[in-house]
Amino acid sequence: MKINLGPAKIAVIIAFALLFSTKSEAQTEYKVYSGLMFHFIKYTQWPSPGAEIVLGIFGKSPMNTEAMALNGKMAGSMKVVVKEIHNVAEVDACQILFVPSSQSSKYSEIAPKAKQHHVLVVSNSPSATKNGVVVNFFEEDSKVKFEISNKNAAENGLKISSELQKLAKIVD
Repeated sequence: MKINLGPAKIAVIIAFALLFSTKSEAQTEYKVYSGLMFHFIKYTQWPSPGAEIVLGIFGKSPMNTEAMALNGKMAGSMKVVVKEIHNVAEVDACQILFVPSSQSSKYSEIAPKAKQHHVLVVSNSPSATKNGVVVNFFEEDSKVKFEISNKNAAENGLKISSELQKLAKIVD
């Protein structure tokens, strides 16, 4: 599926999201993660997109609550369905999976399944991209930013929009 938004429009949308990603009492970093993940869904191409896109949250974290705001939203022609994932065997039920830093010990089990099933793995742990994660959140100057591993994306059969990549730190 291809969404026809011009490069300038995409940049404005994401820049707007990043502009307001400064932490505050009213806005947790997980709210920011959730909003950015919606854009990752919109600007990633999967080999065989369906009518629904499943966003899995691995284990328990503040992301479980924040991501529920995306449940039922439309990302282009795909309906976002949010599910809590309790074990590695369920990874194949997702197209995008958030693995919180508290679950980083599971990367070695998740990465092979993610490659096999074309899953966009997102995390918030230092050096996560060295362990198969495609997009990783980090903080810089009190703002949430993200890095992308094009190598991991390609290994997982995913294509991330060049416009989205312009706003990220590319790690390989």
